[in-house]
Amino acid sequence: MWIHKEESVDLVSLERIDITDRYYSITPCPFNEERLINSIRSIGIRVPVLLEIAAGERLRIVSGFRRIDALRELGTPKVPATIKKKEDPRGTFWDIVRENMGHRDLHDIEKAEIIFKMRTLHGLENQEILTDCLPELGLRGSSYELQRMMSLSGLELVLKRACLDGRLLPSTALEIKNWPTPEAEFIVSLIDSLRLGTNKQKELVRLAGDLKRIEKKGLADVWGNTGLAEIPADELAFDTIKEALSKARFPELSKQIEKWNALREKLALSPGIQLQVPRYFEGEAVSVSFKASNPGEFRELAEELQKISRKAVLEEIFDLL
Repeated sequence: MWIHKEESVDLVSLERIDITDRYYSITPCPFNEERLINSIRSIGIRVPVLLEIAAGERLRIVSGFRRIDALRELGTPKVPATIKKKEDPRGTFWDIVRENMGHRDLHDIEKAEIIFKMRTLHGLENQEILTDCLPELGLRGSSYELQRMMSLSGLELVLKRACLDGRLLPSTALEIKNWPTPEAEFIVSLIDSLRLGTNKQKELVRLAGDLKRIEKKGLADVWGNTGLAEIPADELAFDTIKEALSKARFPELSKQIEKWNALREKLALSPGIQLQVPRYFEGEAVSVSFKASNPGEFRELAEELQKISRKAVLEEIFDLL
């Protein structure tokens, strides 16, 4: 792209490059750095970066942000580069977008960064974004999609990085975008360590969000009060966390469930008999069902039900409703 036969490739000192200028960057922060660093350490840089003449002697990065970040990490003083004059910034930026789309799928975080810059830096009106930019990025040209992109562009950098690294879903990031940074970082580290998928991420965030909204407690606060902090990290399981958070969120209901489980054990039901209480114990009836594979088994289960009906523990079960 942009590099013609008559354009030369030079070794440019990294000191001349303004690494803080991310005007043309479509990625808000580096990701998969280790893989790129290992590649450069092994085979070097095959494609020169593209730079643009900025104010004074400084150079602005047009293409190659991640490669330059990797070289700085490796302590390499110079980078092979082609230098161009500044011309048509909007067209140059969109060329970068198209070039990247030509060899990889863009992440939603990157698409959000592109839309944000086309709107704020390059002055595109919403209608142009809806009819031109969003469809070319593979997104629906709708007001909802535009708003989603702008919301993603406003995420804290820690959440953007977690999304780009694949540790966090963009939808989950939007759920916690207004949380205090320490709480957001805590739940990101938890999701990362447990390798939670879509549904479990949503469930964890929903429970933690309920605790924040209703109980006025942050996840980190609850963590220490539920005994979870005492469990070694390599022994933590999602179901254990869910149970502890549910108890903190629904303390009375949790007590009811524990009592119900204890009473059901006292009944010592045969495997063929199922006893169910209404959800959340909101109801007036207990459901009973049983399965028999022959008349003899049927009679045995019927006799067992008769015995159960005379147990005092049955009264305690109905008192739960």
